[in-house]
Amino acid sequence: MSSSEFLKLAKRSRTDMTAFMELSSKISDTPTKNLIHYVEACHYHLRKPVKELPLKRGEEAFWVSASLAGIAGITGDMIVAEKDLGQRVTDCWSDIVKWAKVIVVHKPIHGLFKSYCEAMERIFNLILLISESLLESEEVYDLSIDLWKGEELLGVDCHTEMPLLGCITMPIDRKFDRLLERTGYSETQIVKKIVHRLRCAIAANPIEHQNIITSVCLLGNMVDASPHSLSTTVLWSEAPSVMLSSLSRLVNDKEDHSFRKSSISATLGFLNGYIEDGPEHVEELMQHGFLYNVLKSASVDLDKGDEELTSSCIKDLLPSLTYNSTLWSVIEDGFADFYKGGHSLAIQLKKTRANFQSTWKTLESLLVEQLLLYLLFEKGYARERGACADQSCRKGGDRRDFKKCAGCGFALYCSERCQKQNWSHHREYCNAAVKENAGDYNDPTNRFPRKVATAQINRHWPSILALAVRSDVPLSTMGIRVDYSEYPFKIKLFDYRPLAIDGTDNDLTDDNNTSPSNSNPYNIMVAKEALQRVQEGHRCVMLVVAHFDGRELPSIAYLDDSLSSPPVRSPKRGHICVHAIDSHYEDETGNRLLPNKTDVLGIALQAALSFLRRDADAFWKGEEFYTVADWAFDTS
Repeated sequence: MSSSEFLKLAKRSRTDMTAFMELSSKISDTPTKNLIHYVEACHYHLRKPVKELPLKRGEEAFWVSASLAGIAGITGDMIVAEKDLGQRVTDCWSDIVKWAKVIVVHKPIHGLFKSYCEAMERIFNLILLISESLLESEEVYDLSIDLWKGEELLGVDCHTEMPLLGCITMPIDRKFDRLLERTGYSETQIVKKIVHRLRCAIAANPIEHQNIITSVCLLGNMVDASPHSLSTTVLWSEAPSVMLSSLSRLVNDKEDHSFRKSSISATLGFLNGYIEDGPEHVEELMQHGFLYNVLKSASVDLDKGDEELTSSCIKDLLPSLTYNSTLWSVIEDGFADFYKGGHSLAIQLKKTRANFQSTWKTLESLLVEQLLLYLLFEKGYARERGACADQSCRKGGDRRDFKKCAGCGFALYCSERCQKQNWSHHREYCNAAVKENAGDYNDPTNRFPRKVATAQINRHWPSILALAVRSDVPLSTMGIRVDYSEYPFKIKLFDYRPLAIDGTDNDLTDDNNTSPSNSNPYNIMVAKEALQRVQEGHRCVMLVVAHFDGRELPSIAYLDDSLSSPPVRSPKRGHICVHAIDSHYEDETGNRLLPNKTDVLGIALQAALSFLRRDADAFWKGEEFYTVADWAFDTS
């Protein structure tokens, strides 16, 4: 069609519906410069004023709907090819919003409402490309909420989520409170609605990748935004398990959809953030096929910038392995589910990239070390020591033989008599600690990380001594902070004397924020006790364990002569007997700290990792770490 013929048809389209429909059918084959006339024809109808329920008249409703669909037919490529076309669409925006608000409320033609929602999704995408600032008004935000809410007509959920996603990702302070207010929904209802739509998009044939991306990103934004109640609702909903279980279908989708990789990346991105929130979330994912689905996803050649998402999912779960419940969840849920499905780890890993294989190797190495520590602790390895807090007693021994103060949970006593005798001395700090938050300190989940940290301090003692010299920290009042909030785990040193001598010293924290806070009564109480123990001749240090959630819990770690002694020299070879086993700990400058690897754990690790490298499937499927722990302990 020539330009003159197109222009004539555009003019007729203002009054002739047949001409308008013919014009709409030809826009894909029309030179982009002629599309300006087409947009003007659409705008002619949208420019008409909105009167009292004008859409009750069927004809006007069709004109408005057809005009919205017409503008929705303009593509980003057309805008790029003809710069004036974008301005014409921008000129229509206020009238588009005006009519869209009327249609979303009155729904004049039920059969066209789904098409209307789809058209509005494309128009919002177009506006994001042309001028995203047009989405900043509250009027547009309200419209996006109404489009998200939609309505079920004739059994069909007519809606679009993309406009809401576009509005809440604008660089302005936009809260989800408005979503709650305008819809009248609770946080649970909102999240359930999105998760239901996500399920439908995954189950559709073909898979609705764009809808998956939108729903996942919307949920992700809700986690990071306010109100906190909405964020919490998302995290404790079915959303993570639904996303995880959908990964295998997305990965195995035979249709080479252009958005397939993006839907996988969006899902992995959400799960990555979910894992970072802590061990309970890792345990939840392990119950829904995490290991298999992440391994499968790692075999997909994702777009540039997204290729490390699977590795990040693995790396970000490493800090959670410091908790024994999560540790065993990986075995009893993760690997058990993997092998129940008849999968082979060796085969799956061969399909993945080198970077992922390296991260997986780190996961296995840490997992083995933590499992062996747990099993060896059960057998009596690296028993924690303690001493009676009563100053007239100070009896030392196995920590398990003492009773903890029922208040603070820190002070240990060998008898009720000692506790009563020491109460006048202990009362002030105990009451302050209880007031601070004794619940955090007495949480039983803290026990395993503390035992691991104490054992690792002993195993890394020669390296820690060298670090103390470099850091100019006096050995007599050296405190050790073991940070499990991220991997590799950090061992940092500080001088706890200011806490012990003057707990109100405001000049305590050093430039690297290594020292514990002097506002926490636990830190002052533990520092004073540690200093007194050292002065009495005990080999001990103040230990602070930093957890994933920001909690820093102090205690006293006693040195074990059998673990903390330097490695022995071999009389035959004349060198230090240290095997090449990865260290998971480093100093604050990023230098790995090497442990003494001649103890029971070192021997067990060498045997376990050797087995693992030969046949990972046999090792995990047969749970050979039990056999290795028994052998190492019995032969030590």
